[in-house]
Amino acid sequence: MNKNNFFSFNRFGLLLRNDILLNYKQYLLMIPGAFLAGYVILYLNMPTNQYARDFYPSTYGGLFIVCLIGLGAFIGLGFPSLNSKTGAQNYLLIPCSTFEKFLSQFIIRIVIGTALFFVLFYIDALLARVTALQVLSRYESHAQIPVFQYSYLFYNMNEDQSLIKDALFLFFVSLGMYLFSVRLYFTKIALLKTILTLAASIIIIMLTVFGFSHLFYPGAYGLDVHLNHYKIYNNYDNFDIFMFTILSVPWLFFLPLGYFKLKEKQI
Repeated sequence: MNKNNFFSFNRFGLLLRNDILLNYKQYLLMIPGAFLAGYVILYLNMPTNQYARDFYPSTYGGLFIVCLIGLGAFIGLGFPSLNSKTGAQNYLLIPCSTFEKFLSQFIIRIVIGTALFFVLFYIDALLARVTALQVLSRYESHAQIPVFQYSYLFYNMNEDQSLIKDALFLFFVSLGMYLFSVRLYFTKIALLKTILTLAASIIIIMLTVFGFSHLFYPGAYGLDVHLNHYKIYNNYDNFDIFMFTILSVPWLFFLPLGYFKLKEKQI
């Protein structure tokens, strides 16, 4: 095989097949594990006694975010062969281009992983509801539990908040791309180091904002943040647009960052 070619469907298919053959046991354990964990989380947060309050549709959104932690961990555990020097050497010697190696992990960890997550969460929500209602059926009057719909994730948002919806969606996309790409900069316990790096970056950004507030507004005290707000678009001001940009744009940079880091390892 000519590994200098940028992309070959046959070679890419063999690479995916090789990954599945090497890690299929791990994947087969992860799927039922994720299914069971999601079911337990949802069921434990649903009403199961006579005096419990109704289960609000918006509650599904919070539980969805909790379950996203598992998807984030799966994404952050990409490129498992790079966790050791021997494994990294063997992985980098595979006669495939850097793009094919990067794309294969992207498809397995992000595309397939995210699709399975949405399917499993939906099934978990339905089964947890049926189980909870079965328990509540012993009582004459009991709490109501609505059937899960993905529209409930934005239940409290109206059409005027479409920009916030887009920002939240792109924020989670950026977070996933960060976990997937920055992991390539570490070898051992890469996921933990990636998370710690993210936390450190957030702290640095916050300290920078506080620092500029104190610099330009001497009257600022403690962790106060002073900004001059002015309208830009509909009901959104300059701070809203700034936060939208900060939350939604980074994913455009994380993917090239990860690709060129893998290419650097390949060289």
